[in-house]
Amino acid sequence: MRAARDDPTARHPSGIDTIGQAYINFARAEPGVFRLMFGLTNDHDELELKQAGEQTYGVLVDKVAEFLGRDFNDLVTQKRSYMLWTFVHGHAFLEIDKKTGTLKEHINERDYFLEITQKFLSD
Repeated sequence: MRAARDDPTARHPSGIDTIGQAYINFARAEPGVFRLMFGLTNDHDELELKQAGEQTYGVLVDKVAEFLGRDFNDLVTQKRSYMLWTFVHGHAFLEIDKKTGTLKEHINERDYFLEITQKFLSD
């Protein structure tokens, strides 16, 4: 995600669309590790993987704060970061659980991430 954050091929000026794509690519490539990092782990607070998952969210929040010209802890930054993350996170689990069915044939994933990024980062 850090490499995606700085990817010059990003279609949205913020580069956040490439962060979303990196997130889903990781989920597809490493579904078991992805589940350990982002799945229900309430009783696994000491897991390094869970902590790594929380740090990846921080990459997104940092980039959103930078794009919006706001502080990391600003309410608008936090709200928009959360909205972006929930869309991509949900999509990742639907993908690795193979629940997208034929709908996936009608969705260009890169366009999907770009559209969501544009909607949630515009004023």
